[in-house]
Amino acid sequence: CGAVAGSYTAKEGTTQAMAVIVVSAFLGMFVGLVGWNLYKQFNSSDVYDIFICHHKVGAAAQARLIKIMLAEQASQRVFVDSDNLQQLDSLFDTVGAKVRHLVVYLTRETLTRPWCVGEIVTALKVRKRITAVWTPTFTAPTEHQLAAVESYLDVGGADLLVQYGIAMA
Repeated sequence: CGAVAGSYTAKEGTTQAMAVIVVSAFLGMFVGLVGWNLYKQFNSSDVYDIFICHHKVGAAAQARLIKIMLAEQASQRVFVDSDNLQQLDSLFDTVGAKVRHLVVYLTRETLTRPWCVGEIVTALKVRKRITAVWTPTFTAPTEHQLAAVESYLDVGGADLLVQYGIAMA
């Protein structure tokens, strides 16, 4: 078996064609990566099917169980409001823009918590679907409590909500 030996010189047109192919490939990869990142950023993958609003002390375990059951049995993307307490400022934005359905797990103190009230008000403002789960400990606020909502909310709750554009009226 022998090999054919000889000198080979690339023609100028072939070299230019190869350069165009290589540059086009890199450009295509760059455009593809940019497009993929934009797709991921604006894709609905950050949208949650359900957001569970609850009072942590009264229902943390129950909210977590509901999240697990919905995720496993109904393949729902579920966000529990205590999942990301490092970014409390964005909770209302999450409810308003990235949630399809708000589930409010009502225990005795749920409606006294300003964050829970803010999540509910935000969902109402943007007309989200809301489901209330009433537990045996829940008692709806009285007319008197609603008339003096600033004193019904936990200390400083009214001031906190006003910071986020939720007025007490």
